[in-house]
Amino acid sequence: MQWRGPGQSEDSVVRTFNEKLGAGQTAWWGAFAAIHYDTLAALQGVRAPILFIRPRDDLWDISLRALPALKGAPQIDMPDFGFGLFEVIPELMAEKIRTFFDL
Repeated sequence: MQWRGPGQSEDSVVRTFNEKLGAGQTAWWGAFAAIHYDTLAALQGVRAPILFIRPRDDLWDISLRALPALKGAPQIDMPDFGFGLFEVIPELMAEKIRTFFDL
């Protein structure tokens, strides 16, 4: 519950927790791969437009490390939201993404 996003329902937290448990003995593989992936190099190779949406979650501070590789991508800070962002405010998220792609 420590990382529960504002407005995220208990059902959402439980569902997410259960999904993580379902990975069993290999549950750590995804986090390990993400931590060891050269994200900055990968981002520098992206030629498509990037929208940087930043909710206040456990990556709030560290995600800023990606900025140099984002080549001026639009950044949307969402300090009032965290985990469960797409469940809590789906219409607002859809609007922000649609606006980005309509440019």
